[in-house]
Amino acid sequence: MARSDIGRANDLDSPHVWAVDTSGALGHVTDPAHALEQLGEALGDLTESREMATAEYGTMCSLRNAVDAFREYTAAFHVGVAPVFFR
Repeated sequence: MARSDIGRANDLDSPHVWAVDTSGALGHVTDPAHALEQLGEALGDLTESREMATAEYGTMCSLRNAVDAFREYTAAFHVGVAPVFFR
């Protein structure tokens, strides 16, 4: 882990949280609540992409964003970080 990673993860406005993986390594993952928000936005964009001039491109981008957000959510889930919706 680079020194710059530590500073970025300590930022209170960062979408990242500290986690320890199954091998015991310290790292950070995307806050699952943030990932779910991103997933919701991507799915909302998907419904709007059909109205774009380049509907296929918009759909592709929306689906890619949804998959990325879901990957971030599952990465947090695998290290035991659950979303906290009321902070």
